[in-house]
Amino acid sequence: RSVVVKVMRPNAERLFRGDLDTLDTFCKLAQPHICPVFDEFRRQFATEFNYTREAANLHLMRGSLSSKWQTTVCIPEPIDSLCTKNVLVMEYLPGVKLVDAMQEQAQREADRRGVTVTQIEREYLEKLRRPRGCMTAVTASVENAQL
Repeated sequence: RSVVVKVMRPNAERLFRGDLDTLDTFCKLAQPHICPVFDEFRRQFATEFNYTREAANLHLMRGSLSSKWQTTVCIPEPIDSLCTKNVLVMEYLPGVKLVDAMQEQAQREADRRGVTVTQIEREYLEKLRRPRGCMTAVTASVENAQL
């Protein structure tokens, strides 16, 4: 059985937390309005330094993958008996990486529309920036709706 082994570098967590502390200080001094966002960022990344938890998340994702995607997206199975906080061992899955498949899809879409991938990326980022107005409209209509 072929496997992939992911090993955490020594001191990676300590170094990363030091960098976060530096950014936290900067945030408090220069950009205090984004501190809540940064705090959430810190919480999310804290979980990245426990490969036992990552193995559990892989199991969760494998179990949660909708039947719509099970034929096109594969999530590797972790080998729990070999996983530790600092080592993740999972089955090797041959094939195209998800990020590569997404890039290929973006290129096909760009070619179809006669634009560049960069233009599609800009459009997508612009759409991500828009939801605030949409959320206001949805919230307003929900608040005014008769239940």
